[in-house]
Amino acid sequence: MNIAILTPTFSKFSGPDRVVYNEATELAAGKNDVTVITFKTDFDTLQLQKKGIAVEVLGMPKQPLLERIYRLLFFLDAAKVIRIVNRLSGFDKAISFLYPMTLPAMLARKRMGQRLKYVYYDVGVAYPQLFDGFFERVYMKIFAAFTKITVKNADAAISISKFCGSELKKETGLNSQVKYVKIDTKRFNKNAAAKYKKEIAAVVKKHNLRKPVLLYVGRISPHKGVHLLLQAFKLVKEKIPAATLVVVGKHTFPKYSRQLQKTAAEIGGVAFTGFVADKELPAYYGACDAYVTASMWEGFNIPLCLTPKSLIKCYDGYTAIGNLKAGDKVTTHLGREELITAVSRRAYRGKLKSIRVYGCNIPLEITPEHRIYALRTKMCKSNRTCKPNHKCLKKYHLLYRPEWIEAEQLNEKDVLIYPYNNKIVDKTYLNLKRYLPGTIEGNDRLFYRYSRKTERGKETYEAIGKKLRLSKNAIYRYLNNIPNQLSLSKRFLISAYLKKARYVPRAKISVPTKVRVNGDFLRLFGYYLSEGHASKTKSTLIFSFHAGEQTYQNDVLTLVKRIFDIEGYREIKKNGCRIFFTSQLLNRLFSALGETGAKNKQIPAEFLRLPPHKLKELVKGLWRGDGCVFNDAKGNTIVSFSTASQKLAEQIRDVLFRLGIGCNIHVANRGDKGIEYNLSVTGQYKHAFCNILGERCQTNKARGAHNRYWLDDRYFYTQIRRIQDKAYNGPVCNIEVSKDRSYTTLQGAIHNCEANAVGKPAIAFRIGSHPEVLKKGILVEKGKVNEFAAATVKIVKSAGK
Repeated sequence: MNIAILTPTFSKFSGPDRVVYNEATELAAGKNDVTVITFKTDFDTLQLQKKGIAVEVLGMPKQPLLERIYRLLFFLDAAKVIRIVNRLSGFDKAISFLYPMTLPAMLARKRMGQRLKYVYYDVGVAYPQLFDGFFERVYMKIFAAFTKITVKNADAAISISKFCGSELKKETGLNSQVKYVKIDTKRFNKNAAAKYKKEIAAVVKKHNLRKPVLLYVGRISPHKGVHLLLQAFKLVKEKIPAATLVVVGKHTFPKYSRQLQKTAAEIGGVAFTGFVADKELPAYYGACDAYVTASMWEGFNIPLCLTPKSLIKCYDGYTAIGNLKAGDKVTTHLGREELITAVSRRAYRGKLKSIRVYGCNIPLEITPEHRIYALRTKMCKSNRTCKPNHKCLKKYHLLYRPEWIEAEQLNEKDVLIYPYNNKIVDKTYLNLKRYLPGTIEGNDRLFYRYSRKTERGKETYEAIGKKLRLSKNAIYRYLNNIPNQLSLSKRFLISAYLKKARYVPRAKISVPTKVRVNGDFLRLFGYYLSEGHASKTKSTLIFSFHAGEQTYQNDVLTLVKRIFDIEGYREIKKNGCRIFFTSQLLNRLFSALGETGAKNKQIPAEFLRLPPHKLKELVKGLWRGDGCVFNDAKGNTIVSFSTASQKLAEQIRDVLFRLGIGCNIHVANRGDKGIEYNLSVTGQYKHAFCNILGERCQTNKARGAHNRYWLDDRYFYTQIRRIQDKAYNGPVCNIEVSKDRSYTTLQGAIHNCEANAVGKPAIAFRIGSHPEVLKKGILVEKGKVNEFAAATVKIVKSAGK
């Protein structure tokens, strides 16, 4: 095929022109006749001819200002426009990069019709508002308008990123194929530092670099945010005075460059290298300790991810991704807990995919290019998804294989995969001293450190003080363990007497030192999470039931007496019954274990991995409180649970998965009552659940087999219900997870953000010495210079620089 590539400039220093070079090389290698038509070039045309690439140079004014004016008003040079249009008549395809070369391509397409295929290669156009000067902003607005006019009749479009593709669609209506820019991993890789040892040493000597070295590579242009980079570097220098910043790139805006150099001279430690030949770049990357960029607009590959409120599964439940930090543990797609190594946050304006799945009415909002762990499914039996609980002869589900699929490529027949940790970690005893600081141990029970009377002889503080010729306050201070108030001799005297007198505080305020973590204790704890609360006076533990629920009331009274040897009493008013246990220690213990307040209730992390037979008792206590099991008018059994605590609802859902029971989770706004989280068990899982509670399930087992989700011993699979596009303008977050390189949301597992995830970066920091590893890093919201400087300092120090 005879292909023409049209580009205004064909230069080694320009990022878009490097894309032109890569495209021309690739097409020529595919046995195509390739001709690059351009106004000017600094490539060696003889070397390009050897690769099968012809270059035709048209010429243009050499003075920078006149060059820009000429490019903007190129349509006035009618003779040259017609010349290019006539030249294109000898080609099968014209690939055009950037205005004004889109103009002759558009005209040639109109003249030749279907004989010429016109392809627009979109490398993005920066927003006009990112430029400081009035004339620069006007120039970019006109440039964008002319681009829009001249690409509308293109037969096809190619974009270098999903972000550029979405911007092109929004501005022109053109759909584009995404073709990511490739990295030359032969020269740019983690081991290149050893290969270019001499060159690196030469770079260090030439620019007098001192460790740590920060590197920026790119054009020196306002929208690249080099001025923000210098502001951040000034703050970095306050923490790391020896730091050096190397700015590599061609100066394309003289006034802007002069301002930068003036600022750099005031800061110190900044080296502007100007344009660096491509063959020398590996040495610069090898000499640096970190790559930094403060670009405010970028069409190339930058990581993106989730909205800050997206819930991520951690060791003890779910946490919003915006609240996570490096060092936290999250659950990966293999169901394992792994450490977060880096957290990113930045501004984003564009399209999100809002994905709703069956069994959960909370959507997953994610950037389109982010990869999700999913199954491609097939339909069978009355146009339903084939799954293990179907009586289907074809059994397509046996051929399903998990794969990482971009959010934009998913459809409503696909199934998301949610991992749950099925590892069992049993716990025989619970040491209460851990939850009750400020207590002392005696006779296998815990007491407060003070008591007005001893058990033997009922001696008061004053009586003990008289015997020892000390004040009653001295005795009180000793028993309350008030430091630095008593001399060593007095402490020894009191200790010896109390030991001889076998001093033991009053038994009615004590609890066992250890309690057995068995069915009784877990069922009682389940009652507390659903119907219990600790009084604000911190003196009483209270359970609230309906007056008719006498079986549950008696169960709670019996359990507390059996486990803690503490008596309780009832208070019945109208249809309600409250059970009181007057014990500060019980109050503090249950507050520490399950938190206080309906919205804060949660299951301790150490209980979530218990064996199934113990978890069943916990579930039993929970359901007897805030759950219900009843038969509706049609004879179907309804199983549901309601709570005001988001974390508790999500934890119970995971507990049920561990018990082999699939369930739904839904969020409902109850107006003045606030947000309520509802769990429901449906379909074939009702029978197994009712067996746990000892209830009879009247629902036919055949009913509910159409559930759009199912379980195995490692994963919960749930079909996508609806996928929608959502416009979004705000922060997005990403986390980097070690080893498995994935983490889990409420809807399913997703992959770490990779270089395929792209968009407009704000201030960014990426660790590593070579472009190959620039896919990893920390992104900071645009304009947050202080945050960027702090992130830079943190990672440079953590790397031992």
